[in-house]
Amino acid sequence: MTASAAASNADQAQSFLYMHCGVGVLHTFLQRGRQTRPRTIREIHLEKQGRQEMDEQAWQNKSGEILMEIKE
Repeated sequence: MTASAAASNADQAQSFLYMHCGVGVLHTFLQRGRQTRPRTIREIHLEKQGRQEMDEQAWQNKSGEILMEIKE
C-alpha cells in the first residue's frame, strides 16, 4: 500500500465515522489514535487517587458549609 492510498483510506474512515457517528465519537476516536502508548498501572492509580482526594476535599468543604449553617 502506498502512502497516498493509506492517507486516502484514513480520510475515508474519518468521513465515514463523521457521517455515521457524529462529531463527538469522531473526536474521541481521533484522540484515542493520538495516544502513542497505553497508560501504566501507576498512572491510572495516581489519576484515581487524585480524583479521590478531590472528592474528599469537596466533601470536607461541603460538610464545613453545613456546620457553619447549623452554627448560625
